[in-house]
Amino acid sequence: MIQQQLEIPLSPYAGLYDIVVPQDDIYRQLDRLVDFSFVYKEIGKNYSWKKGRFAEDPVRMFKYLLVKIIDRLSDRRVVANALVNLSLKRFLGLSPEETNIIDASTLSKFRKLRFENVDVLNILIAKTLKIAKDKGILKGSTILVDATHVTARAIRYDSKDYIIHRVNTLVRHLVKVHYWKVEDLPPLPEKDADTDTWIQAGKSLVAYIKEQPALRSVSTVKNLYELLEEAMEDAQERSYLSMDRDAKVGHKSTEKSFFGSKVHMGVESETRLITAAHITSGDRPDDKYLGEVVEQSRQNGMEVKEVVGDKAYSSTENIEMAKERKEENPAGGFTLYSRLHNNITYGIRKDDGFTFNKDANTVVCPNGHLAKSKRYKKCRRGRSAAWEYSFDVNKCKECPLRKTCFKAGSKERTYSVRELSDLHKEYIKFQKTDEFKKKMRQRYKIEAKNSDLKHNCNLERAESFGEHCLTMQTALSVFACNIKTILRLINAKK
Repeated sequence: MIQQQLEIPLSPYAGLYDIVVPQDDIYRQLDRLVDFSFVYKEIGKNYSWKKGRFAEDPVRMFKYLLVKIIDRLSDRRVVANALVNLSLKRFLGLSPEETNIIDASTLSKFRKLRFENVDVLNILIAKTLKIAKDKGILKGSTILVDATHVTARAIRYDSKDYIIHRVNTLVRHLVKVHYWKVEDLPPLPEKDADTDTWIQAGKSLVAYIKEQPALRSVSTVKNLYELLEEAMEDAQERSYLSMDRDAKVGHKSTEKSFFGSKVHMGVESETRLITAAHITSGDRPDDKYLGEVVEQSRQNGMEVKEVVGDKAYSSTENIEMAKERKEENPAGGFTLYSRLHNNITYGIRKDDGFTFNKDANTVVCPNGHLAKSKRYKKCRRGRSAAWEYSFDVNKCKECPLRKTCFKAGSKERTYSVRELSDLHKEYIKFQKTDEFKKKMRQRYKIEAKNSDLKHNCNLERAESFGEHCLTMQTALSVFACNIKTILRLINAKK
């Protein structure tokens, strides 16, 4: 049950706050700027208002999480600091002498349970934009778009290595705990055998165990072979496994990759306030989420007339979408400013799973593998000129999608990208205008915002597993980043 407690309890020592905590303290400024009572409205449905024992005040719990992001602290350190830091005690609504505060584990439960079925990301962004509008700060109509990567907390496993690990764990348990002889178990292949061979060996081992009444009834053995079965099933669907099933491999260049997720963002060009954020796995291309970022920005209270992005957003679909929306509804459309990249717009075929990665400057297959080389094929009679990308055949032979993407026995796997269309030729003329060049000079601002989120607002690495936890972390990071930006702009006016 919620017991609203918005004011500091009566205390003979409350005067210490006026003496010790300066007026320009960031948490004093936060209290003056934000009415945190909105937390009751947004997550109150996940509490009982009439039954049960009193819960920790949701506003105070939300403030704990905000302090964690602003000061970049662990859950335990946030609680420890709240015991001795008068600035935090005032912000959290505690009396100066208070010593009976929450356990650190309560913060974890609050994050995971109290924000279920709540669109916390857009709620917090919309709240900050409303504050900026009320203060007369947010007036522009241009957003900058980009995606920043967030490294997963989990370690990526190659599927074959993970299956070998599961098989060996099961075998060791049978030998050491149940005194089974290795010679009596199905033979295991060499370590350098391919994935299919290890999958067959795993299936044989599981089938053997299920035939032994003395083994299949043991709960520990059953758990181990079920984990092996899950690993083998996953290996047939994708080439990498992880404790974080929502994270995937993405590429920053041909040499540099990351394992995690992407946050696709919109940032207002003048104030640099974040207007929208959308989370996907790390392998997703940037350009597919342009329309969603624009619509989310509008729903959050931002008027969008112009969108500026890097070469990743100059896909044919995005250029057509911006053009069609502006023609159908000039008031609701937008102008796209994004330099053409020949390789990204020269005809990547729709719905075949292949995408262009502008960071690595090459094509990516549906399973996330980069092309190893490319060559230009000159125009021949009756055919268009094209770039032809070649993939590593050894990877294609092991790929779980090989039945639909790779012909058995082929010596190479190539993918061709055709020459420019009339739409792109028209867009090239637009790129040469002074208006276009002026807008593109603003794009650097979103790179600085990405750095600010990572290094000052705790969004460099996921703190837990799963999309829900990352969404919560991103929402708090964006909220803290926007609030600090608003405070800086307000102080600059004084």
